[in-house]
Amino acid sequence: MKPGPAQAPRPLVQPPAADPLADWDADHADSFGRVADEVFAPMYPFLVQDVAAVLGRPLAGLVVLEIGGGVGNMALEMLRAGVARLDDLDISAAMLDRAGARLAGHPGLAGRFRPVLGEAGALPFAAGSYDLVFSRGSIQFWPDIPAALAGIRRVLRPDGLAYVGGGFGLSTPPALRDSILREKEARMAQMRGGSPMPQLDKAELLAAARSLGGRARLVQGDGGFWVQWFPHRPADGNRE
Repeated sequence: MKPGPAQAPRPLVQPPAADPLADWDADHADSFGRVADEVFAPMYPFLVQDVAAVLGRPLAGLVVLEIGGGVGNMALEMLRAGVARLDDLDISAAMLDRAGARLAGHPGLAGRFRPVLGEAGALPFAAGSYDLVFSRGSIQFWPDIPAALAGIRRVLRPDGLAYVGGGFGLSTPPALRDSILREKEARMAQMRGGSPMPQLDKAELLAAARSLGGRARLVQGDGGFWVQWFPHRPADGNRE
């Protein structure tokens, strides 16, 4: 089968759309939730492990903002890891409803979870609110990534970490990663229509973070791609 034409990386600022950002309705949210639960579920604990490795400490006691948390799988893992509070920002009320329902099934964790309807480029939070900002798989859809990064820098505390990107956890075992990929591809082959995941100019993304200051690095490979950024730490030459 001949490969299709290469998809050009999207600019970090999207041109104004004719329509506002589309909400993920209930059917889309339910479909997304099934894939997250049935395909990607074994991966989320490794993402928690990766973030803790970059921080150099467990997540217990941290105040976390997750951007584009979907139906709450990652939020649940972080709360299980002991974060003090997790705010889940999403443009989709349907996704937030399902995330809230997921956490409601865990009474010991639900009180530390707060769903927030909003958009990454206009974070509705006070400066210095969070120890960690995490996002997986949503950054490709942010209309204005530089504005979102500036907002992330503003809401992070002096030693706060932004951990944003997409794909697998870097510590996900290869056999598990390959199993998830096979199942994902099998499901995609059964789907009709739909749009491919937008490609992102990762070098430009990294440069945008570095332009705001701090210590940033891009890690990418079979585990996906991840920008690990301490916006308020002194730069160390920003080694890759």
